[in-house]
Amino acid sequence: MLGALWCHTNVAAFLQAQPSMEAPLIVVVDDTLITLKLVSSVLTYAGYRVTTYTTVPEAITAITCNQPALVILDLWIQAPDDGWDVCAALARDPSTATIPIIIFTGASPDRRKQPAHIHPKYLAFLDKPFELTDLLTAVKTALAS
Repeated sequence: MLGALWCHTNVAAFLQAQPSMEAPLIVVVDDTLITLKLVSSVLTYAGYRVTTYTTVPEAITAITCNQPALVILDLWIQAPDDGWDVCAALARDPSTATIPIIIFTGASPDRRKQPAHIHPKYLAFLDKPFELTDLLTAVKTALAS
């Protein structure tokens, strides 16, 4: 019983974590809400500020306006746009071309082929499903680059 209470208490603290306003801002783009909630919760608990988006147009606008320290995005976002479109749009804009990008995806290897317009700060792929420790390691590496 005590173990269940301890677990419940830690989960509640985990979900209510509030990072400092000086913490790096990370934008996460995925059209799967459960993935957004999980990734956002983990990153927030780790001390990062996080905003999430489900569509390519709103993500590109938010990234351009907010200049996050890192973008994490899925390749398979709703048609007609996809993650490569986000990379291309950010690469064309000098104000966003230096923001590092981590791609997480369940896409097949054929879909992962990098188009010629890949973003210059593209750093890594994380296969879905991924380990949360791998996500945190990739984030720390990207922010250190």
